[in-house]
Amino acid sequence: MKARDDTVYLRHILDAIRQIEVYLRGVSRKAFDENPLLQDGIICQTN
Repeated sequence: MKARDDTVYLRHILDAIRQIEVYLRGVSRKAFDENPLLQDGIICQTN
C-alpha cells in the first residue's frame, strides 16, 4: 500500500473509533448488551 492509501485507511479507522465513542458515551455494559440496535451500529463502524 502507498503511504497516501495508508493515510486514508488510518483516517477511516480513527473516524470509526470516534463515532463508536459517541455511540457508547454514557452507556453501561448492561445497556449495551440489551440494545441490539446499538450493537449493530458498532458492528457497522467496524466493517
